[in-house]
Amino acid sequence: MASIDYDQFFPFEKIRPEQRKAIEFALNAVEVEGKKMVLLEMGTGTGKSATGITIARYLLSKLEGNESGAYFLTTQKVLQDQYMDRSEEHTSELQSRFGISYAVFC
Repeated sequence: MASIDYDQFFPFEKIRPEQRKAIEFALNAVEVEGKKMVLLEMGTGTGKSATGITIARYLLSKLEGNESGAYFLTTQKVLQDQYMDRSEEHTSELQSRFGISYAVFC
């Protein structure tokens, strides 16, 4: 994989190895392989929110012209609410700065 500098977009002090692996997988798929969509499946407590925020921040920093933002999908409304409550500081920044939308996929 080509070296992609994404550490500055991580919302916390330290990136865990499993988060780094997921971030690099997603960014490689988009940046190197030219994929339009990436799906990550991560277990409870693995840092999905921080991983998603990092990927979104990085990719949104690369947007040009008419390209649009990113979506965070959850399987239930309660999970979306939990995500928003836990990450309010980070999601507010993403919403206002980059126009990220949030959706529920059931």
